[in-house]
Amino acid sequence: MATAYFIINGVKYYPQAMTPEYESLATADSGRTDDGVIHIEYVKRRLHKLNIQMPPSDTATYTALMNAIQGNPSIIVRFYDAMTNSEIQREMYCSNSSTEWYSGVIKHNGIIRGWKFSLIDTGRDSV
Repeated sequence: MATAYFIINGVKYYPQAMTPEYESLATADSGRTDDGVIHIEYVKRRLHKLNIQMPPSDTATYTALMNAIQGNPSIIVRFYDAMTNSEIQREMYCSNSSTEWYSGVIKHNGIIRGWKFSLIDTGRDSV
């Protein structure tokens, strides 16, 4: 079994948990006909969404990664993809993030726990 990781800006991160989701986008004409048969015409297949939970981290790691992804519409991300059994590179964006703050973290450069975010495939091929 491969160790979960992702790489952004040349930095390799090892999340506490990384759950991949795959989505295929169908045209507006896709759906069921009156006889109940499904007809699907795909626009894109296997778009990736990575739901990531990071391990407890120091504020420098948190700040560097969040500044690189949050609000950035074009992030080049490399990661191991089980469906292809290889490392792939995709253009992604960060749609949402959350963090658990504990007393003393901000003032005393403490440990940040429970931070999560999602990276979502833009559908554009990355270089």
